[in-house]
Amino acid sequence: MQGDGYKAYETIAKDRPILLVGCWMHCRRYFHKAFEAGDPRAAVALDRRAIRMTEDGDL
Repeated sequence: MQGDGYKAYETIAKDRPILLVGCWMHCRRYFHKAFEAGDPRAAVALDRRAIRMTEDGDL
C-alpha cells in the first residue's frame, strides 16, 4: 500500500500481507534538503528520479 508515512497505516498493515511503501514526493524532499545542504550523494537520487519521471511521462 502506498502512503505518505501516516502512522495509522502501520496499524492497518500489521498482521496482514501488506507491504507499505512511501511516495516519491515525500522521499524526494529529504534528498532535496540534503542536496541544498551540499551533500553530493543527494544529486544522484534526484537525477535518477528525474530520469524515471521523464520515462514515465510525469515531467
